[in-house]
Amino acid sequence: MSLVPKPRVSFTLSIAVISGVFGGGHAGLAQPDPAAISSLTGGHTASTVSSAQFTFAPLSPSCPFPPIPLSESTDEIISFSLFVKPATSEPEQVQSSLLGESSENQWPLEAAGISPEIVRLIRAGQLEAALALVPKIQNPYEREATLASISEAYLQRGQLQQAETIALGIPAPSLPEGELHDVEPYDGEYPFGRDWAISSVITAYINAGQLDSALALVNQRDEEDRLPFLLDIAEHYQVQGQPAKALAVLDLALANYRSEEEEKTEELAKYSLEAANAIRFTTLARFMGIYSVAGGARQAAALANELVTLVQSFTRQTLLTLYILLGTAYVYEAVNQKEQANSVLTFVLQSTEALEESYVKAMILSGVARVYTALEENDRAQQVLYQAQELADAVSEASQQSVSTVSLIPTYLALGQPENALRITEAIEPLELRQQVQQAITCAQANPSR
Repeated sequence: MSLVPKPRVSFTLSIAVISGVFGGGHAGLAQPDPAAISSLTGGHTASTVSSAQFTFAPLSPSCPFPPIPLSESTDEIISFSLFVKPATSEPEQVQSSLLGESSENQWPLEAAGISPEIVRLIRAGQLEAALALVPKIQNPYEREATLASISEAYLQRGQLQQAETIALGIPAPSLPEGELHDVEPYDGEYPFGRDWAISSVITAYINAGQLDSALALVNQRDEEDRLPFLLDIAEHYQVQGQPAKALAVLDLALANYRSEEEEKTEELAKYSLEAANAIRFTTLARFMGIYSVAGGARQAAALANELVTLVQSFTRQTLLTLYILLGTAYVYEAVNQKEQANSVLTFVLQSTEALEESYVKAMILSGVARVYTALEENDRAQQVLYQAQELADAVSEASQQSVSTVSLIPTYLALGQPENALRITEAIEPLELRQQVQQAITCAQANPSR
C-alpha cells in the first residue's frame, strides 16, 4: 500500500447562499425559478462573498446585481454562517504552476523526492524525455511520484488524454511490509501518487466539460472516494442541458453515499458529532438541489424530508441552515405538498427570532416571504415582508443596510411591486451602488426571466 496520502475531501467556510438566490424571478412569477434551489445548495447560480464583497444572484440572467462591499464585521458574520459544498481536488491547486521558478504555488517536485535531472526536464517542458528516464528509477515511491508529476505537467499543457494514460499506468508501490522508503510526503498536503494523479485528471475533464471521460475515470478511484466527483459530474451535466444524464449520475452518487454514509458518519462522530452532522447536512442539501433542477422532484422531496428532520435536531440555526430549509419548502411546493412547506416556513420564522443580527433576520424573512409568494399566499408574504422591511430600516451600518435592502428586492418584484423595489433603494449607499441596483431592477422589468 502506498504511504502517500490520498487527495483530501474538504469542507471550506464560505458563502453558498443568500437571500438574492430567490431572484431570477420577476413580478407576478407564480413558480420559483428552479435554479433558486440549486443556488441554495451549492449550485452554479449561488450568490457569493469574495474579497469582502457580496454579490446577489441576478434578478434575471441579463440583469446582474453589482457586488456590495462589506465591512469586516459583516463579512465575518456572513461568511462564517455558511458552508460551501464538499470539494474534490481544488482547481486552483490542480492548475498550479509547474514551470515558473518564482511561482509561490509551484508544484513542489523536489519535495517529492524526484531526481534533479527529471525536475529540470519537467520544468523545461521536456516531458517525453522525463518519461523516458522513469524506467531507470529503482525506488517505487519515487517512480510513482515522478509519473504523477509528469501526468500533472501534461494537464498543464491541456493534453488530458496523455495525462490520463500516464496516471492509469502508475503502479501502486509495493515494498515488503515494514520496509521504509526515503520519499516523504510534502507536509501532508501534496500526495504524489496514483490516486492524486487520477483525481487531477478527473477534475481537469470536468472543468473541460468532458464529462463522459470524467465519469469513466471515476471508477478507477476507491468507492469511498467517488462521491464528490459524481456530484460534480451530475451538476455539470445539468448545466450542459443534459438532465437525463445528470439524474442517472445522481442515482449512482446517492447509492454510493448510502453505502458509505453510516460507516463514515459513525467514524467522524467519534471525534465530532457536530462535524458529522454538518457534512451530512451539506451533502444532502447538494443532492436535493441538483435533483430539483434536473427534474427529479420525487427524489428531491425524499431528501427534503431527511434535511428537515436533521436541521430541526440542531441546537442552533444559522443563515445557511435556515436558507436550506427555505429550499426544502420550494421542493415541497413543487410536488404540491403545501402543508409540509408551510410547516417548514413556520419553523424558520420561529428560529429567526432567536438570531441576533437584524440585517440577517431581514434577509431570512425576505426569503420566507418569497416562498409564500410561490405558495400563492400573497397576504402572508406581504405581512412577513413588512417585518423584514422594518428590520432592514433599523440597520445603521452601511454594508449591512445595503445587503438587507437588496435582499428584499426580489420579493417585492415577485409580489408585483416594482415601485417599492425602487423606493427602498434610497437606503443604499454610496450613490453609485444605489444607481447600479436601480439599473438591475429596471433591466429585470424589461427582461424578465421565463
